[in-house]
Amino acid sequence: MPDTPAIDRIPLAHSVHYVARGLPEVPNQYGPGVLAPSEITLTYRDAPDSQLGRVHAYVAGRIWVDGKELPLLPGGLYGQHYFDGVEGWPDWLAEEARLHDPDAPPEDDPHSCPNCDGVDPDTCLMNPHRLAEQCPRSEFDGYGLQCQKEAGHNLCTFEMPGHASTEDGS
Repeated sequence: MPDTPAIDRIPLAHSVHYVARGLPEVPNQYGPGVLAPSEITLTYRDAPDSQLGRVHAYVAGRIWVDGKELPLLPGGLYGQHYFDGVEGWPDWLAEEARLHDPDAPPEDDPHSCPNCDGVDPDTCLMNPHRLAEQCPRSEFDGYGLQCQKEAGHNLCTFEMPGHASTEDGS
């Protein structure tokens, strides 16, 4: 049997498509009236597109003009696209995008790693979601080493107290 070459698979995006009821209407981008959303597709690119951003939304539903529903298209629902990040999107749609974002840290699953033993996970140096202002200059690493950088950074440099730092302190 000949050797089969390895297959490279490079994900470009992750999508979620779902039906939603009770969402607020949005202005029809392509004409008069409003779109009453009933389906949403959110696509999260693994790398941001320079023109389209990282997140794309497609909202599908029925069009209403002056209280009357337009006949459906032969292919089904009407739809409109939202690009270029969530700024400028309807607030509820931006929240939907944040809710399903695969890169968002889970709210109910705090950071945990072997370095967290005996340390508050919110202050763990390995926590990628640790806020920079959580490191005061006087922070110790648990081994008697003191952070040598100014407060307000996210990557500490620890040295024995009294020893000179080789870094400029930034």
